[in-house]
Amino acid sequence: MSDQRVLVIGATGLIGRPVTEQLVKEGITVRVLARRPRRARAVLPDRCEVVPGDLRDEASLDAALRGMDAVYLSLANAMTFSRPAWDADADGTLAVLAAVRRTGVPRLLRLSAMGIAETNGDWWVARVKRDVDQALLDSDVASTIFRPTWLMESLAVSAVGPFLVTLPAPDDPLCWLAGEDLGRQVAAALRTRDSENVVYVNQGPEGVSMRDACRRFRRVWRRYLLAAPMPGVVVTLGAKFVPQLAYVKALLRMTYETVDRAPRANGHDLHEPTMTIEDFATKLLDQRLYPVKSTR
Repeated sequence: MSDQRVLVIGATGLIGRPVTEQLVKEGITVRVLARRPRRARAVLPDRCEVVPGDLRDEASLDAALRGMDAVYLSLANAMTFSRPAWDADADGTLAVLAAVRRTGVPRLLRLSAMGIAETNGDWWVARVKRDVDQALLDSDVASTIFRPTWLMESLAVSAVGPFLVTLPAPDDPLCWLAGEDLGRQVAAALRTRDSENVVYVNQGPEGVSMRDACRRFRRVWRRYLLAAPMPGVVVTLGAKFVPQLAYVKALLRMTYETVDRAPRANGHDLHEPTMTIEDFATKLLDQRLYPVKSTR
């Protein structure tokens, strides 16, 4: 149904932005909750209604949810060594679940991550994502959870100045997914009740190693980017002192511990993803967006 009214929380983030743009393109009425409304209006489509609010402010959250048919969450965990006292993804999602119950919004859709159901590791991010996903599925609210593989947008933010940083990773193929294709899948899920209380594993059209993905992205941007492989020792040693590197190290470990156990196909009848790495890089080039600026 194209007349769906959806509140998007996290719309200006790395993945939230392309998903929000796609929802608008598909005729869905989008309201955005933003802590900084002026910034949100500057980067999101004009057809988005932007309202001020914060996940920790019950009154603003309830006001934003009223009149909506669904809420879509695109929230990120803190890149910290251990779970913070308040985590936007975990605690924010539970706050929205409580608000949905108070306001009677019938559906909640959430961005999670591929591999969290298969990992047995002790990384706090995987543990809380898994626990929050399960809390939604056990609740009385119709919930839809998306667990995508690595998003192509992460290639864009790997550009640092004139360099494209390549993380140290095995040559196992990952089915890279564009945020635009994920947006089409979210739109498709909103249009059917068959997607309620369902977990989707979302993957892209082809399996490509991280090294080859960076190489293919850089080939399109060859006039602007040079290759900058990050040595594994930098990640290993840096992870002891830099929380962002600890996060990256744990994410890489989880990815490659679970990639062989995760479904290789999409496993659902939502939109079939078509965007390749070249398509994604070319789109950024055509829009005159230097990769790292595509998320701002």
